[in-house]
Amino acid sequence: MLPENDDMPDRSVIVTGGAAGIGRAIAEKFVTLGAKVAIFDKDRERGDATSAALRETGGHVRFVHGDMRELATLPSMVDQIVEAFGGIDVLINNAATTGEVASLLELPLSEFIAVIEANLVGTFYLSQLAAREMVKRQVKGTIVNIEAIQTTMPLPGHSAYVASKGGVDALTRSLAVDLADYGIRVNGIQVGCVLSESFAALLGGEPREAPTLLGRMGTPAEIAEVAAFLASSQAGFLTGAVIRADGGRAISRKPDPLL
Repeated sequence: MLPENDDMPDRSVIVTGGAAGIGRAIAEKFVTLGAKVAIFDKDRERGDATSAALRETGGHVRFVHGDMRELATLPSMVDQIVEAFGGIDVLINNAATTGEVASLLELPLSEFIAVIEANLVGTFYLSQLAAREMVKRQVKGTIVNIEAIQTTMPLPGHSAYVASKGGVDALTRSLAVDLADYGIRVNGIQVGCVLSESFAALLGGEPREAPTLLGRMGTPAEIAEVAAFLASSQAGFLTGAVIRADGGRAISRKPDPLL
């Protein structure tokens, strides 16, 4: 575990896709650090349950229902959080959709566009809105984008998802350049082989042999530790960086359980 951050109490944090999986683990981590956490998710039932559970631990948590694909609703979402928390210090862009798994020859154009809008355009727009609030209030905040190792080692049938995450990878560096003069840091976490609920469902459970160098699957809590580190002053000299958190999967020659 990384050293506990001493600069998180009362900071305002947005976690998209925070109702379950990696997003929930990240929200839980920031709550334990004393941050005010806004969970943004399209799953109202899970969002309500997660926020209620975290409030029971004493956390200052707000759930905002919404969908990253509905771009016109994002400004009002940001306004709600600013009104409730007084500003935005940290944005964790975690929400993403895999979309339909289909070969390039069969994937409908409409599906490709929908995934790009949700994963890439949504991330850009929400980052823009959050950054404007940070600049307005002269907050030297941080943005952390959750990426994927599929950017460099794609699985068959995932062209829309891979393209969207590749765009987020490039966007991370571009945002870091654009926001540097305002003291806003932007970094990414390239995730792979983490046994979140959605990935476990895709695998049909935990594989007998994990395809990582470490010989095991990662946990959402481990990604949450990296996110908290990147958002803290301990990572004060990091911007435009992408940390690969995949247990060495990207350099492992072990067979992929999904192939």
